[in-house]
Amino acid sequence: MVEPTKGTAKKKRAAKKKKATPPPEPGQRILSLQVENVKRISAVQITPTGHLVVVSGANASGKSSVLDAIEYALAGTRSHPAEPVRRGADKARVVLDLGDLLVRRTITANGGGTLTVESKEGAVFRSPQALLDRLTGHLAFDPLGFLALSAPEQKVTLERLVGLDMSDLDERRRKMLDAIAAHRREEVAAVEGAKAVGVDLTLPEDEIAASALMAELETAQSEQTQNDAVRAEEQDLGRGLQDWKDRLGECLEHIEELAAALDAAKTVHVEAEKAVATAELASAQAAIAVEVLVDPDFVAIRARITQADETNARIRDNQEHGRLVARAQEAESAGADEREKLAEVNAERETRLAAATFPVPGLGFNEDGVAYAGLPFEQASRSEQIEVSVAMALAGNPTLRVMLVREGNDLDPEHVTLLAKLAEKHDAQVWLERVQADQKCAIVIVDGHVEGVVEPVAEDGPNLPAEEKVHGQKERPAEV
Repeated sequence: MVEPTKGTAKKKRAAKKKKATPPPEPGQRILSLQVENVKRISAVQITPTGHLVVVSGANASGKSSVLDAIEYALAGTRSHPAEPVRRGADKARVVLDLGDLLVRRTITANGGGTLTVESKEGAVFRSPQALLDRLTGHLAFDPLGFLALSAPEQKVTLERLVGLDMSDLDERRRKMLDAIAAHRREEVAAVEGAKAVGVDLTLPEDEIAASALMAELETAQSEQTQNDAVRAEEQDLGRGLQDWKDRLGECLEHIEELAAALDAAKTVHVEAEKAVATAELASAQAAIAVEVLVDPDFVAIRARITQADETNARIRDNQEHGRLVARAQEAESAGADEREKLAEVNAERETRLAAATFPVPGLGFNEDGVAYAGLPFEQASRSEQIEVSVAMALAGNPTLRVMLVREGNDLDPEHVTLLAKLAEKHDAQVWLERVQADQKCAIVIVDGHVEGVVEPVAEDGPNLPAEEKVHGQKERPAEV
């Protein structure tokens, strides 16, 4: 809470006895300014005249400190730098006479300070900073600072000025644009992937089951094993038949020799004949079985397995192609939905813009920032930019019509003249900081003090002492 100064204690007590009244309407301009120990200023008192007040001086002379002091007094601690007090001093002091209000602010070197705001009748206001905040606008302190903002910052500033809150639409729009871009990237990637994979319409949709082929291979191998067993058996029987024939031949050769054993030989002979008959029958049957055997075509089966792998790979490509095409269609559909939502957001934006009141005809917004006369604001002429910035500052601050222009040296004489005309047209007061005192009513600051007030010498003006003439101009001493 801001503490009142001792000098205002009696006035506060007197004000408490009075019935509370609403704040009076303040004056439109600064009638007088007193500054002590603010940054480079030692002590100055200025009583400005006219609509354009030029504060001039060499670099580091304290001219910027004059404008800073006005801002410190009105904007409060949020505008104070790390060292607002002149080095070597304990306290800075600023007094502003606004006509209907008198503003007194002190700033201590340790970061403290006081603020009092009195009416011209002597009433002291309980919430002085809140009162000042209502009187000052966002751009009032430096209207040309609007020109130094980026396009998005200018857009936000103008939206705030005309009472538009596009933050919700901007956020929704940003998300939709991001979603559209993401869907488009996914669509393009899917389409390119589908092109790279290719499609073979002659193939079935599903892969060939390799398990069925492997089962067929196992069955064929089992059949082959059985066939090999039959062949081995047939060979064994053939060898057995030959053995019996050999033995029969031996018997015949030895019949005469074995007459004594004829009975036994006959018995063997009978048995041999039976065995031969049985073997011949079995051999014949085996031969018949061999003739009808069909060996499996292992080469064909293995070829079919290889072909199935290749076919399955192509089928998988087809399936991937289908998935990618479907994904591309989904992405395209999602992008269309987002574009439709974006159109709704843009329509809502246009509705809000149509309902807004802009301080200058032709002022509005484009895709990236502020537009003027249908073109980006940055493409407007310098004069148009200055006129728009001043109009915005005044629209945001209709009560206290004071503006501070710090980069005055960036303006050529033509634009300084334009600024003066605009200030006069709108009954405003512009404090302009410049290095050279080339304008009427230039307050010259030297080493933290007011050196004088420089004005052009009028052709029919009064004669002044020679010591008061400076570089073809006359110098009117200012109060210090």
